[in-house]
Amino acid sequence: MNVLPAGEASLAKNESTEMKVLNVGDPIIFEWKLQEQHGIFGIRLDRCSAETEDGKGVKIIENGCSLDDELISDAQSSQDFSRIYANSLAFKFPEDHLVFIRCEVRTCVKRMEHLEVIDGEEEDLCSMDQGCGVLPSRNRRQLNSSSRTDIIFVNGRFRVEKHRGFEHLRTPSKGIPDASFCMPDVIYYVGLGTVILCYLITISTTIVYKFGF
Repeated sequence: MNVLPAGEASLAKNESTEMKVLNVGDPIIFEWKLQEQHGIFGIRLDRCSAETEDGKGVKIIENGCSLDDELISDAQSSQDFSRIYANSLAFKFPEDHLVFIRCEVRTCVKRMEHLEVIDGEEEDLCSMDQGCGVLPSRNRRQLNSSSRTDIIFVNGRFRVEKHRGFEHLRTPSKGIPDASFCMPDVIYYVGLGTVILCYLITISTTIVYKFGF
């Protein structure tokens, strides 16, 4: 699995962003691919979650379908099913700037003439159609990964630039998740000091006026 800058050129060059520092909202591409192309087998994306280093997070893809259209697109396969990719925007968790993407990928059999599936299911065949968006509840077929032997666990990660200040003060931006407004420390402490000073002056004035000191 790779995390790449958005654009066809990055897919061709395979320029990973793992060592680069991103900004919230930067367009990126998640890519899953076979190490070597195979004439019979391809890959399918089952599910992915975005997590912190200690494993806390949220599921973002189920059965190749996005669970949050503003965060990530549905997965798309190449014509030979050797590569899967999804478009996204760089995001982060409130207290963590390193985001881990943990996914389950499995092999599938390419459709060929006169191919007959024996002791298998239709979902074992590679397909361009994930069935996303067919129903309001999306495609929610569940797979028991613990009972399958063809599940491959892959991980990717990216780092988002750290900003000083209080990141919970933010203005939502349409189409950009976690678009944060960061207040510099100096502004915060100057403002806090001003408020405290005004408070003390008010109390002192009240005491002088009331008791005639």
